[in-house]
Amino acid sequence: MANHPLGFLIRQLREQKGITQEDLARGIIARSNLSRLENGERAPQKRKIEALFQRLGMDASHFTVLISKEESETKDLMGRLKDCLSTNKTAEADQIIKEMEAIDEFISDKFNLQYVLMSKATNLFNKGGDRNRVKTILDEAIELSIPKFSEAKIAKYYLSNQESGIINLMAMVYGELGDFDKAINIGFGLKENFDTCCIDQTHKGKHYPSIIYHLTKYMMMDKRFEESLELCEPGILACLQTGYMFFLPMLVGHKGICLFELGRMAESKELLYDAYHTFKVNRMPDLAETTNKYAKDNLGIDFNEITQYLRNMEVWEK
Repeated sequence: MANHPLGFLIRQLREQKGITQEDLARGIIARSNLSRLENGERAPQKRKIEALFQRLGMDASHFTVLISKEESETKDLMGRLKDCLSTNKTAEADQIIKEMEAIDEFISDKFNLQYVLMSKATNLFNKGGDRNRVKTILDEAIELSIPKFSEAKIAKYYLSNQESGIINLMAMVYGELGDFDKAINIGFGLKENFDTCCIDQTHKGKHYPSIIYHLTKYMMMDKRFEESLELCEPGILACLQTGYMFFLPMLVGHKGICLFELGRMAESKELLYDAYHTFKVNRMPDLAETTNKYAKDNLGIDFNEITQYLRNMEVWEK
């Protein structure tokens, strides 16, 4: 008999959190296969092990999982697709999605099919495609693992990163359609889900700031600046505590905008400059220029000129 300690750890965490095998396995693997995994009788598959740990509020990168040659090849495809989606290379992303759909063994698995549908929706969103069509694809994707999915119950579900990503994109679609109430309600549901279910700070740091960023974005668009200001802080803190800094300047910028809208000009100027400078350091010129334009239009300050002045002073001092 094979012996897979990860299965025993999954059972221990599941029982500690009071989750049934049916709830943990739903949409990822069959309950019978989860039972075999927990008893050390089944070899783990990397992506599904990761998803199970995510539902348990843990980051699977803490654990070593061996993968087969086929899984390795699929993982390479997924890595390429992730890069294309994050850089808006939509034509390349479409081609990789077609390659995945042509792998019968891959696409016949519901968990993998959900991933492909999520990627399709993301790419269509990136291309500026019909938002209602994007939402339809997302609905189809989430129903694969959460039958009879309800937006009102998001805080109560045990979610994998894949499911959280689908739901977060739903909020973005509602926001672009101007339905801020739905976008904000979904955002709060995801936030509460992480606050109550996530026990691993690394896992939280990777995903929580994204949820807070989008939630505060739509609250600001709905003119709810005081609430948005309060929410920026836990997102910033999650970045600082875990070292996952991608959303840090965005959240600092949101905080600066909220302070301006609430009449706190001096604090706003300081934070907007911090955001601007961090964007420049991290080679995000478009976001740096967007921040600078907001400061020029609303505070009459040109951060580009300030930066050049400081550089000139450095040269003079030398």
